[in-house]
Amino acid sequence: MRGCRARMRGRSIGHQSPEDVAHEALIAVCRLLPRFQAGDQQFMALVNGIVRHKVKDAYRAAAQDPAHAGIDDIGSTAVDGDPEIAAILAANRLLLLQLLDKLGEEQREVLVLRIAVGYTVEETARTLGSSPGAVRVTQHRALTRLRALISRRLTGGGA
Repeated sequence: MRGCRARMRGRSIGHQSPEDVAHEALIAVCRLLPRFQAGDQQFMALVNGIVRHKVKDAYRAAAQDPAHAGIDDIGSTAVDGDPEIAAILAANRLLLLQLLDKLGEEQREVLVLRIAVGYTVEETARTLGSSPGAVRVTQHRALTRLRALISRRLTGGGA
């Protein structure tokens, strides 16, 4: 569930909420269980792959629905009734999402699992079918890239 929520940025996509997508992913995992023979590490990689594909399917379905074209609820509600705080938070969130989009898929996935979902390095490695060392290196490179992008933006160099 946390994985769906993080990948969907905590909001519904089209007509599908993160809970709906997590439900679809769970059904897909249950259908594969009778045929699954590998160990724990491969199982978590399989689950992660299914979740990632179900989220992509939700984005594709929303893009094809003209009723939801261009709708983005970032900052649509004021925080504690203060529209100024809501605008600042929305701008910061939008900037972060833009910067994350500049990372490669592997780096973005590691940051989502480590920071948004809250997985440990070992849990992230199992989920991605990787080693803890590779996760640490990927996370370090992703954060270094984000720092450089933010620094460039702050000095007027753009992102």
